[in-house]
Amino acid sequence: MIIVLKQHAPDEKVKAFCNELQTMGYQINDSMGMIGDTKALSESWVLANPVVETCRRVSEPYKKANRKFHPDDTVVEVGDKKIKVGGGHFAVMAGPCSVESKEQITFVAQRVQAAGASILRGGAFKPRTSPYSFQGLRAEGLELLAHARSQTGRPIVTELMNSEHIPLFEETGATCRTLNCSRLLAAPTSPFYSSAAFPPRWKSW
Repeated sequence: MIIVLKQHAPDEKVKAFCNELQTMGYQINDSMGMIGDTKALSESWVLANPVVETCRRVSEPYKKANRKFHPDDTVVEVGDKKIKVGGGHFAVMAGPCSVESKEQITFVAQRVQAAGASILRGGAFKPRTSPYSFQGLRAEGLELLAHARSQTGRPIVTELMNSEHIPLFEETGATCRTLNCSRLLAAPTSPFYSSAAFPPRWKSW
């Protein structure tokens, strides 16, 4: 549900209204978007509050990536050079599917830099169905990515399988603050958008 407040609503009354909603178990973002099961929340009860102008329900299951909650484009700054991604800013992330050796990732990083890509990408964790297949270099792969970054100055992006891998990533001197969500071409969009709700719940972020 999205609640639109009156233009000159007193701050103390708005705060009291937000506190009341939070005690009822709802999460509230800066744009007065409510996250939670609002089916039991009566629209007439919300509209009866003197600080409320109007309200409307959001039917889509995803909230944090919903334009109704934040209509402005999301622009993410990556690395020390503040490379912008989103909002019309175009950034190329390129590199090998799998990090396999120092020589390989360093060579590819230099080629990526020469080709004009903004960010180096490489896979350190490569889960496979078969336990006999190559599973990636894991922590060593992260260290090799950090080495390639030191050689080119390019930020790195890689896939982590769960939040337990974040400390391994940060031990290389990297900062894990930006999430890259992958989606297959034929996959439905709803689970992809809904995945945006996960990062804030990871304690290491």
